[in-house]
Amino acid sequence: MHEAGIGIGIGLFALSPVPLYFGVPAAIVGHSTGRGEHSGDMIHLIETLGAWHSSEREAVLKGELERLAAACLPLQQALARGSHVTAEPFRVMVLATEEEDDGLRARVGVFFTGIIGGCQCADDPTPLEGFPEYAEIEVTIQRETGVAKMRLLD
Repeated sequence: MHEAGIGIGIGLFALSPVPLYFGVPAAIVGHSTGRGEHSGDMIHLIETLGAWHSSEREAVLKGELERLAAACLPLQQALARGSHVTAEPFRVMVLATEEEDDGLRARVGVFFTGIIGGCQCADDPTPLEGFPEYAEIEVTIQRETGVAKMRLLD
């Protein structure tokens, strides 16, 4: 994972001491939130695994997913109107859950915000405005380890 750092960009972010991630403010990309239980590309949903046979499983899954940083979910690929996913909190709605031989599977809807970044000029007073976005994601959790894999659905 790349570290956010001080950068000199063009346009709105020129000569600004804003943490940048490939020219985009780190807060937009989601790297500055520090939320989520993941190491590298591995996401662990241990609480969901433990609550799977309880009546609280959907609430626990929703909570665990909403604590992750936006960059942990395949939201960037799901953008329909924007070009970058913001770091604003996203909302998860559990659509379906099922148990399989090797683990657990859930289909969730994610409501998040995207922006069109990089098109503002330095003297443009127009603020960055977010667009509502939606994605459906399949979450598969391995029974033995709690490691979760996420796949964007059509």
